[in-house]
Amino acid sequence: MPDQHTPTPEFIKCTRLLAASWPHTPLTAETVTAYWLVLRDIDPGLLKAAIFHLCATHEDTNFMPLAPVIRRTAFELIENENETPTADDAWTTVMAAMGKYSTYNTPEFDNPLTLQALGGAPGWRAFCVSDVSDVSYHRHQFIKAYDTYIKRERYHFRMLPAVKKLAAQFAGRQLESGVKAPQLSEGEDG
Repeated sequence: MPDQHTPTPEFIKCTRLLAASWPHTPLTAETVTAYWLVLRDIDPGLLKAAIFHLCATHEDTNFMPLAPVIRRTAFELIENENETPTADDAWTTVMAAMGKYSTYNTPEFDNPLTLQALGGAPGWRAFCVSDVSDVSYHRHQFIKAYDTYIKRERYHFRMLPAVKKLAAQFAGRQLESGVKAPQLSEGEDG
C-alpha cells in the first residue's frame, strides 16, 4: 500500500497536466505534496476530469487553480450529474403528492430531503390538514429547510475524510465533557 503522504503516479500525471496548462506557475515538490494532501481522496478519473474541465474553463490564465478550486470542481461535476432537484422542483413534487396521498399515508419521494424538509411524517400530516391560505407560508418554510439540508449535505460530501474524522472526534469529546460548540446566531456566517 502506498504511503498516504506520497502522491501516486496517477496524481503526478494530473499535476503535470496542470503544469503544462499553466506554465507560468512553478510546480514545486512542496506544491505537489500540498495538492496531494487536499485531493488524494478524489477518484483519479474524477480528478483528471476536473482538471480537464478547469483547463477548458478556468478564467485566470496566469495562475494555476488552487487545490480547493480543483476539489470543488470535482464535486460539482458529480453534483451536476446527480441532478439533485432544486427547492422549487422538490416543492412541485410535494404539491403533486397532495393530490395522490392522504393525510395519514406519507408519500415516498425520490429525494429523501423532500420529506425531511417537510419535517418527516408529522410534517406531512400537518401540511395536509393546514388551511389553503397557509400554502405560501409552508412553501417558504419548505424551501428554507430544503436549501439548508442541501447545503449541509454538500458540505459533508465535500469535506476531507481526515477533517471529518477529526471533527467527529472533537464533537465526541465535547459531548463527553458536556461542553457545547458555539452556535452561530441566525444571519451570522462565521
